[in-house]
Amino acid sequence: MTAADCAGSMVKRLVARPGMPPLDSIFRARLNDRTYAAIYAMPGAGKPVLHAHILSAATGGTHCIEVHVSRIAGSQDDVAPWFKGVGAADIEAR
Repeated sequence: MTAADCAGSMVKRLVARPGMPPLDSIFRARLNDRTYAAIYAMPGAGKPVLHAHILSAATGGTHCIEVHVSRIAGSQDDVAPWFKGVGAADIEAR
């Protein structure tokens, strides 16, 4: 599988998980040839929780890679830097 194949498959599985937002509420982006992202916010205890799934494929296409990171947003001002930071993510083989 390519990184694009993995990202598409993993986003479909992501929205099928219990309590997840619908597909049209998840921002999806190709960050480079080998790295994709799915970003969304979920209600938290009084503050939204920002989530990002960084998606790729292992060298040779034998496995998909998913890295999930999240943080509690202190205010709306936290959203733009979160998107910018996620946009700099890069999964590469070593």
